[in-house]
Amino acid sequence: MKKMMIFAMVILAATMANAQGVKFHDLKFTEACELAKKENKRVFVDFTMRGCGPCAQMKQAVFPKKVLGDFYNKEFISITLNISYDKKALALAQELGATGYPFYAWYDADEEPLHFMSGARSVDIMLENAKTAITEDACIVLWDKYDEGDTSKEVLTKFYKYLKAYKAREVEMIKEVEDKIISLYGEEAIVI
Repeated sequence: MKKMMIFAMVILAATMANAQGVKFHDLKFTEACELAKKENKRVFVDFTMRGCGPCAQMKQAVFPKKVLGDFYNKEFISITLNISYDKKALALAQELGATGYPFYAWYDADEEPLHFMSGARSVDIMLENAKTAITEDACIVLWDKYDEGDTSKEVLTKFYKYLKAYKAREVEMIKEVEDKIISLYGEEAIVI
């Protein structure tokens, strides 16, 4: 009887912990965007794949955290899309240049991407990026400003910092932005 009580308490504690974390809806991408419109939210997509150890790590250790759930559940309709079984999910991830998984993307309710990154990350990094996704510092916003010719020190240094932190494979782009910063503002303007 004592063992059963302990087992029941462990199950209850695990259930409560998960209830406090990020709530993932069982929806397709377009359905999540429709719900986000109704609830005046944005969409967070956790792209995962079969056999992905870091994906499982995030699901078990990061997404259940209350601090993450408090912010994500207020601001986003969150969904998980498995690229191993869903060709549309794979195409959606590839549109943003996904090369590794897990891959995360934040969208507005009109299905427009705002921000993205890949890899298993800490609670703090996931929270920081979710907060960034709803500001003018979102990577897509910075990328668009850069493509439109905005060479302000603020845009260039924020874009450079994002590229260095989350798009390390974009070596040519990083070098291009770094050279532009140095030529316009000097080497001391390089922020890492």
